[in-house]
Amino acid sequence: MRSLVTVVAVLISVPGLTVSGAELGSDLRTPLAGVSRLTSAGTPLGPGAGRGPNHSGDGTAGSDAAGEAQSPVPAMTLDKGSLSFAALTSGGTFVRQTGAQIVRLTQAGAGTVTWTAASSSPWLQVSPAAGTGSATLTMSVSTAGGVPPSGVLNGTVVVTYSGATTSSGSVAVTLRLLPSGTSAAPFGVVDTPAQNASGLIGAIPVTGWALDDIQVAAVSVCRAPVAGEGAGVDGRCGGQAQIYVGDAIFIEGARPDLPGAFPTYPRNTEGGWGMMLLTNFLPGQGNGVYSLAVWARDVEGFSTLLGSRTITCDNAHANLPFGTIDTPIQGETLSGAEYVNFGWALTQQPKIITKNILDMLVYIDGVVLGNTEYGFFRSDIATLFPGFPHFQKRDIS
Repeated sequence: MRSLVTVVAVLISVPGLTVSGAELGSDLRTPLAGVSRLTSAGTPLGPGAGRGPNHSGDGTAGSDAAGEAQSPVPAMTLDKGSLSFAALTSGGTFVRQTGAQIVRLTQAGAGTVTWTAASSSPWLQVSPAAGTGSATLTMSVSTAGGVPPSGVLNGTVVVTYSGATTSSGSVAVTLRLLPSGTSAAPFGVVDTPAQNASGLIGAIPVTGWALDDIQVAAVSVCRAPVAGEGAGVDGRCGGQAQIYVGDAIFIEGARPDLPGAFPTYPRNTEGGWGMMLLTNFLPGQGNGVYSLAVWARDVEGFSTLLGSRTITCDNAHANLPFGTIDTPIQGETLSGAEYVNFGWALTQQPKIITKNILDMLVYIDGVVLGNTEYGFFRSDIATLFPGFPHFQKRDIS
């Protein structure tokens, strides 16, 4: 089962400076020798935790006037009740189509629940077809069984439960068929940063939303070249002579207003996008005026300028630490009980980021999971930022 988490590194530099919840952008991916390990272990149980209904908080046996308590029956829920797909058709085949979408099936409560998932239509597929407990269901569309060149098809995926409070759940699926040559370009907006924002330092969020009648393939952040820079034509930048900065990621549930405003568009629950832009990597170490352009590209090859922003950055006068989380990368799906988390951070002289491991914490969804080590030399960072203190070796005292 997949779940969306936010990993945040918190830096503490001295003297007298604490950065709480610092959001670090992602750019360089060179491994760092000092790492922290994210584990899936839970927090210790508190007093009374895990005890049954016939036990009091102090651990002594209690009484149940109704007799022995019955174990509750687990509940099963689907996180979506409907999905929209679309396909560009030609000669009875799909030229382009909305990619597979996921629906999360969650079990709440102890007990064993088995389930099966079945589609009502040959053009609609669901996987896996059976399982136990929580799961991620993948739903997709194809030309199996034959489809018309245009029109709207409706289907349903029914999930049947055994051992749950309810007997079944369902997802209504709509497939819109567009003849080749009739699809449209993507559309959307840039929400942040504000136009003519000034005094920006460190990592800044570039955010907005984008949708398409079939599917948005990517949202790219580009910038105009500064004096002395050259730039060639770049397809990621709408075919303009701009410098590609990076791709944003789409975040499911970030824009809950979109499904209501655009109910027929595919992937409307994940139309919100964002990217943390570390301004220190801009020319002149992020000091000056920069022009950003955000482009959306769809699977058919159309590009749309979502918006442009002129910003002024002033990292020369910043007094907060800055850096980036290298792993996990933005939008990465993790699995297993352990994962290596690394990155880098610097602060302005004469302050330092201490090498006390308690001064650099890792949060997941607002909860402290552990700490990391600091003080390992990064030649790439030392070259990019020569005016900042860099440790040559780990302090093991």
